Amino acid sequence: MRMPEKEINKTKEEIASTDDNITETGYFYLSQQINFNTQQITRLDNKIDKLNEKLEVQINRLDSKIDKLDEKIDSVRDYLEGKIDNLENKVDGLRFWALGTVIAILVGTGGIIATLAVLFT
Repeated sequence: MRMPEKEINKTKEEIASTDDNITETGYFYLSQQINFNTQQITRLDNKIDKLNEKLEVQINRLDSKIDKLDEKIDSVRDYLEGKIDNLENKVDGLRFWALGTVIAILVGTGGIIATLAVLFT
């Protein structure tokens, strides 16, 4: 039997056996119940506080992992942007080279046609 139930039964027996000091016995019983309920509430509060602490620790760990992941994503993004810029510069360089090559071929072909024209005319 739990402590409050023992106290309840004891109080009931005391009340049944005597008519004297019923008020004092009732107050004693009420005081015991209040103390027991206060202890239960305190235990629950302590459990809630421990759960809150554990939850805060887990949230802080999660925030830390998210921050590390954000840093990695940013570093990958910066790396890729650098590579893309480098690739764009190389493509632009190839465009100019191709354009220069086409112009050189056209000029060379024009020169050959002009020379042939002079020779055969």
